[in-house]
Amino acid sequence: GQTQVSSSQDSTSMHHLSTLTCLFLVMVGVVTAGPLGGNSFPGGLPGGVGEENLADTETQLLLEGIKGEVEANLATHGKLKAGEHVSDFTVVSYSTQTVAGTNYFAKVRIAPNEYVHIRVYNHWSGTLELTDLQVDKSLEDPINHF
Repeated sequence: GQTQVSSSQDSTSMHHLSTLTCLFLVMVGVVTAGPLGGNSFPGGLPGGVGEENLADTETQLLLEGIKGEVEANLATHGKLKAGEHVSDFTVVSYSTQTVAGTNYFAKVRIAPNEYVHIRVYNHWSGTLELTDLQVDKSLEDPINHF
């Protein structure tokens, strides 16, 4: 009689152990696989610069938040007079880099056939900062990390 009880307890213990093992393996798979179709970081892997994308409304509206800084920076480069405004501020394309927030590298049309590349840091708190600007760019110039 006592041998059967022990055998029954062993069977229950093995069942619990195999259930826990399966659960563990599923959890490890979910954690390491990430979401379907790729990684979950919008700019690629953390620290890496993502592919160049055509501008969208969300990015246009976001980057318009630093238009004044771009104009002031263009004035220091001799491309605008102090207090002057660009005739256009259309984001053409952009790429992103995930850091402690997001860096945007964007090609912006500031006048017919006149382009600049801007680097804008968007902190997770929502603060925008123009961190760099390159002048005398063309529509064909690729956006590189700078």
